[in-house]
Amino acid sequence: MDYVSFKRWHLNGEIKSEWSGGKTDSVEHDIDGNIILKNSDYKNGNFRKRDIAYRTELYNYEGEITVLSNKH
Repeated sequence: MDYVSFKRWHLNGEIKSEWSGGKTDSVEHDIDGNIILKNSDYKNGNFRKRDIAYRTELYNYEGEITVLSNKH
């Protein structure tokens, strides 16, 4: 199955996340509707996730590594 686009909502009716089909067309919103992630990076420009040849790094909003997963 190929998706064309998708949207998810918070319980209060605000859009939680949306994707319009392109590789870099993703947006995530907080519960108040503010954009917190755009195109897999945080709104402030910090990385959210980096895939490197031998590991994957996940970052918090402040740019600190929160998860480091080594690939074997």
